[in-house]
Parts: sequence; structure tokens; C-alpha cells
Amino acid sequence: MNPDAESQEIRGIINAVGLNGPRKVRRSRKTDPSHFSVRGVPPELQEELRRLASLLQIPVGELVRALLEDGLRRYLNQELKLEIKPRFAGYTIYKSGPSGSLNRTP
Repeated sequence: MNPDAESQEIRGIINAVGLNGPRKVRRSRKTDPSHFSVRGVPPELQEELRRLASLLQIPVGELVRALLEDGLRRYLNQELKLEIKPRFAGYTIYKSGPSGSLNRTP
């Protein structure tokens, strides 16, 4: 079999199986304003953010954005200090890794 015929045969198989067509992404969950996911955020902290957003009657995403914007503003104005500490693979600002415990005192 020559290379051109072989590639046509492979393309035919791919077309027959449907691997080259548009893929449909199914989402089983309905839109939930309290649902959010951020990599590296411990479940305990996510739950605290959900609780606070519910208390304020705002979507979690808006609360997270407001906290990020305020934290960034404070950091840029040197009102918030982040201490970089070495760890096994790179650096962190957490004392012993992101444990999810909420320290409410600075």
C-alpha cells in the first residue's frame, strides 16, 4: 500500500468513528451561583467563601473578585506584606503549605 492510500484509509477510519467531528461537552450540573473552583484552594476555605457570599447574598465569584482586588490594592499600597518562604519545589507564602485554616488575625 502506498503512503497516500494508507493516509486516506486512516482518514476514512477516523471519519467513520467520528473522531474528527465537533465534540459535544455535556454538563450535568445546572448553573449554581455558589459553585466555584479554584486550584489550590482548600475545601474549608471554599466553604467559608460560600458561607460569606450567602450571608452577603452575592455570587461567590463576585466575593472572590472583591477580595482579590482589595488584597492586590493593599499589597500595591504596601499595606499587606507577603513573606516568601522557600519550600521543596519553589516558594510559598504559607507557613506550612495551604492547609485551609483561616487565621483571622494578621
